[in-house]
Amino acid sequence: MNPRSFHRLEQAPPPPAIPSNAPPKWKESPLYRADRELVMSLQIAMAMRQPLLLTGDPGCGKTGAAYWAAWRLGLSPQDFFHVQTRSDASAARLKYEFDAVRYFRESQASALRNIPFDEDRERFLQRGPLWLAFCAAQKRSTVLLLDEIDKAPRDFPNDLLHEFELLEFEVPEWPEPDGRPRRISGRGGPDDGLTLMVLTSNGERQLPDAFLRRCVHHHLRFDAVWLAEIVRHRMALGDLRIDPGLVDHAVKRFVVLQNTPGLRHRPGLSEFLVWLRTVALVGGIDPQRLSSLRPAELPYLGTLLKDPNDRDLVSRMGPA
Repeated sequence: MNPRSFHRLEQAPPPPAIPSNAPPKWKESPLYRADRELVMSLQIAMAMRQPLLLTGDPGCGKTGAAYWAAWRLGLSPQDFFHVQTRSDASAARLKYEFDAVRYFRESQASALRNIPFDEDRERFLQRGPLWLAFCAAQKRSTVLLLDEIDKAPRDFPNDLLHEFELLEFEVPEWPEPDGRPRRISGRGGPDDGLTLMVLTSNGERQLPDAFLRRCVHHHLRFDAVWLAEIVRHRMALGDLRIDPGLVDHAVKRFVVLQNTPGLRHRPGLSEFLVWLRTVALVGGIDPQRLSSLRPAELPYLGTLLKDPNDRDLVSRMGPA
């Protein structure tokens, strides 16, 4: 364990000003509300040098937690590597890709023209996000986010066990001068490796046991208490201006809608905040009346439900 890392989030100095060209999620980091349990999980992951696996319903703030941690640690957007996992993801592409076709064509063309072929294979390598994150970690504190890892093929997490544990991988296509496979290491820098690795999962696919054993796990809840805390946190920071008496009624109505069985696209935190801002912008909604509305009668329902089938399903619901 690295004792210096354990209370790093709690003891970090105020983060620097956010640059104007920062990504939108980075700019929203100061508005994120991280509870005590999440902060503890982040600190354990950093101290134990293990990836933090964040699970929870879509839209509950898993991605935002990684951005918040990087911002709270005082990192810049250039120190944050966000990888959006896709269904065709592979560990090999996460590390690098070697353009074997181009290498073969250029070597053949050189032979046909009877000219020397430049054997520098580095020219044919495309560095992936893991390579870039490892190189950055050799110089400065770095955070890596692999978002929605459950969308990748089942073998994807297990194929990264070695890289996560040792923080290195081999590049056989680009050997050392003595013929040995070149190694790309993530060691070194102020934290002797990646400061934090965060993986998120919506639970669409069961992750392999061997992979889970090597992670710190935290589940983000999605309930009325949590939503109300987030709303009041944003109100205190001046990001959200809404009648305080409306908060609990709005949260309860949203939770009923969000828990409707059979929804194809369950609205998440981002939809809820847009809905609240719309309610606050238009005004004229009585909190007591809001409590009596059926889900289908909620105002500005198009900000919450994006699927016509979901609208039809909700319209058939009785009072709740």
